[in-house]
Amino acid sequence: MFLRSLLRAVLLAASLATFIVLWCGALLWKARQRRAAAIALHAQITEANNRAAASVRYLHRMIREEYVFGQIDAAVIQGEWERSRHEVNQARSDLWNVAPQSAGGAKFLRTALAAHESYVKLVEIHCKRMIDVVRENRFVYSWDLDSHWEEGRKALDEKRAELEFAERAFAAEEGLTLD
Repeated sequence: MFLRSLLRAVLLAASLATFIVLWCGALLWKARQRRAAAIALHAQITEANNRAAASVRYLHRMIREEYVFGQIDAAVIQGEWERSRHEVNQARSDLWNVAPQSAGGAKFLRTALAAHESYVKLVEIHCKRMIDVVRENRFVYSWDLDSHWEEGRKALDEKRAELEFAERAFAAEEGLTLD
């Protein structure tokens, strides 16, 4: 009788220990999966932002260097504008396909999408102005281009600051160290 009770207690303790070990393992696995998803989300957003930024920088450099020297016309600017907008929109659409695993990830994703909206607006403002200038056959000075570019960059810098703040909050929530 005593032996049977002891055996039952040992089996119950072993079952409980097994359950606890499996439960802790599942929690650790879930945390590891969430961390991997957070790192992947950060990498996707960084890559999409870099693609969009490179596209806008290329467009500005092309307009600044070639248009000022009279080597470019409105059709070329229009084509580059469409290419750049497509690149920015593709990056944004890539981000829409990301499914964040946490509230911090969702907030970070919303901030990243707002930053992409700023890129799109910057491209539109800058390029529409250049297209209008070329169509009206007015000469535009390089410092005029640069001052207009700086106006658009202010909104972009504000969004970049918001994105960096959201990134730090996201990293803290997910326990990440972002380089």
